[in-house]
Amino acid sequence: MRKFKGVAATIFGNGWLWVTWKDGRVRMVATREGDTPIVRGHTVLLALDLCEHAYYLDHQNRRAAYIRAFLHELVDWEFANSVLRERVATPGVPLLPGRAPAVKPGRGVHIRTH
Repeated sequence: MRKFKGVAATIFGNGWLWVTWKDGRVRMVATREGDTPIVRGHTVLLALDLCEHAYYLDHQNRRAAYIRAFLHELVDWEFANSVLRERVATPGVPLLPGRAPAVKPGRGVHIRTH
């Protein structure tokens, strides 16, 4: 999670940080504007919207607080890991770190596919 926080903190302007599965490994992919790694064959496990509209009402200009809240309160780790398990046929592949979300079921990982 430390690496995710560090990469997310370096994305300025409109962008996304994705955790994906491709070519047998978990990857972190940063994109700008409406770009998505899905069109390049990635399976999305997590997607963090870093556009200002995603966090400003709750966190104002405190982007680091938004990133922490995303990882510790919003991500549905069970869902992300279930997607990873579906894509990985190799037993023993390490799952993503994290715990169950502290939010209601049905909320959590939000993936925009367009």
